[in-house]
Amino acid sequence: MSGDMSDCYEHRHRRCHPGHKASRPLRRAVGAVVIPADRFERWHTLAIQTECLDAVELGVLAAICDHFRHFQERGCGMTLSYDRMAYRLDVNHVRVRWAVTHLVELGLVGVERGGNGRANEYRMALPRRVAKSLATAAAYDVTPF
Repeated sequence: MSGDMSDCYEHRHRRCHPGHKASRPLRRAVGAVVIPADRFERWHTLAIQTECLDAVELGVLAAICDHFRHFQERGCGMTLSYDRMAYRLDVNHVRVRWAVTHLVELGLVGVERGGNGRANEYRMALPRRVAKSLATAAAYDVTPF
């Protein structure tokens, strides 16, 4: 997997900083599978099809997708803080926090908490049953991502 964008992302944002401590655990739903960073468009297409998502939750998914698109195009991602997403969606930052919590519970997003002035980092995820069906589709030569 060398040369993979997710590997590059990990290298740029974690491993190459001097004095970097071990990363914090990723908060995600039980059974959620983390999706590689280079598959952000397919992840977004599947994630927005989830029932019971409101406008703020859809906006958070779009912001995360834009983050990875920006990273792929320019080689660096923009920071995603609750305040920045709230400004983009024109809602209160508390409402964005609730939306992120609900997306984690649904298995659509994983969150690595920030600290010491760093914003949270978001990972794309899907429930295991969806990821498993995508793997089955790949076995039949249907490109799921």
